[in-house]
Amino acid sequence: MVVPQRVTPERHEVTVEDRGKESGTLYQGHERFEASIGQADQQDQQPLRRLLEWARKLESDGLVSLATYEGIGAKRFTLLPRLKHEKAGLVTIWNDGGAYLQFWRSVFERNAQSFIDQIEKFPKIQIGQGNTTREISDELLDTLTKAYQAAAK
Repeated sequence: MVVPQRVTPERHEVTVEDRGKESGTLYQGHERFEASIGQADQQDQQPLRRLLEWARKLESDGLVSLATYEGIGAKRFTLLPRLKHEKAGLVTIWNDGGAYLQFWRSVFERNAQSFIDQIEKFPKIQIGQGNTTREISDELLDTLTKAYQAAAK
């Protein structure tokens, strides 16, 4: 359930409550996710920064809008590179015990179906509804960039 709130220049977050016990806050932009990287273990910070820069490039190219979701207790953060025409993304970037990507098959099927087979050729990657990978190569990010480019058209 989304709780409606007036968004003013001083307030850019929206409180989101899940159907279960968990809830969190959705913030427009990447800044909250970026700040969360400093809380991650040292070995996880560089992979998180790399994914953040990739998502920021998608945004600067006009392919997505970015939002950050902060889960309960500020221990789980996601960066959401959302397609502008449907407020959903092909992937979610997680900062939760390390950096990883989560895939959304239904969004791929609607917007970038031809990329499913290409991405599933990468080792240990299956695009399901919420499947994840920590194996994030430059080649995977390049292919995902192309998928976002196709999806944005």
